[in-house]
Amino acid sequence: MGVAVPNRTVFAALAVLLAAPGCAYAQVAAELEKCVRGATAAQIYGTYDLAIHHCSQVIRDGRVPEEIMEWVLTQRGTAYQGKGALARAGADRETAQAFTARATADLATARQMAVVREMNEMEQRVAAVQRAADTATRAVLRAQIIQADADRLQTQAELVAALYEEAALANPQSAIAYLYRGVMEGARGEFEAAAQSITAALALDPNMALSHYNRGVVYLLLAHNEQALTDLEEAARLAPNRAATFYNRGIARARAGEMVPAILDFTEAIALMPNYVEAFNNRGFAFEVLGERERAEADFLTAYRLQPENPRFRRKLLDLGLAAALTQ
Repeated sequence: MGVAVPNRTVFAALAVLLAAPGCAYAQVAAELEKCVRGATAAQIYGTYDLAIHHCSQVIRDGRVPEEIMEWVLTQRGTAYQGKGALARAGADRETAQAFTARATADLATARQMAVVREMNEMEQRVAAVQRAADTATRAVLRAQIIQADADRLQTQAELVAALYEEAALANPQSAIAYLYRGVMEGARGEFEAAAQSITAALALDPNMALSHYNRGVVYLLLAHNEQALTDLEEAARLAPNRAATFYNRGIARARAGEMVPAILDFTEAIALMPNYVEAFNNRGFAFEVLGERERAEADFLTAYRLQPENPRFRRKLLDLGLAAALTQ
């Protein structure tokens, strides 16, 4: 999965600002750092509003060197495009081009290098699993891959939570603030309050994909299946690269008895996140309901192999008479 990688000029300028005397430059450096982090998070999670918020702070301030302003404008334009605000995206791109065309080429090269590095790293880990002849070695290596992915996702989730908290404190009446409040309420189990807060966020910004997604999840937890499905469909339309959106929409469709559409959603989630163990597990249940036993067993086996320590997956294989698979 590629992320937005600032070019060397951005890092150099950030270092200069941090080293410069006076609190004013320190403040500019802090805002630039948040813009860099926000742009990275937007590429991973589709958190376009965060990128727009923090990069706009840098642009409004106007004190960053001209050689990096193009990068900031490009990232905000990309975030606007991700949100569907095409006119604003075009305006940012035109302004960015007026600064320098070179920065655009540097950014594209850096992004491509980051993608290649990440793909090579993952391919090397997968190849190590495939080369291992010993069963125990395969299990250890597979666990390392899964743990590496889990650690990366956890770190990114913490980053996004911190960015939302900063944005919410900066503007308590913004859509981001209401969304952050709703997410925190949901984490405490206050689902009705969470739905109300996220609804307030959507009143301020109806095109915020994460608001539709999170309210959809809250509605699932409240057993409001039709409302959940409506929100998750909109979230998928606005941000079609988020595996969790398709997974939860699959849950909503399965609850509605729509097994074939549910299977398609679980399959899309797996395509976006190949180690999405719960998507395999729930797709297995959907196949089972349709009487597709072989396909169901294949998915249950994959779920177990991804998480052999999970007692639910082990118990399911035993129920299906697949005890032999537990020793492979």
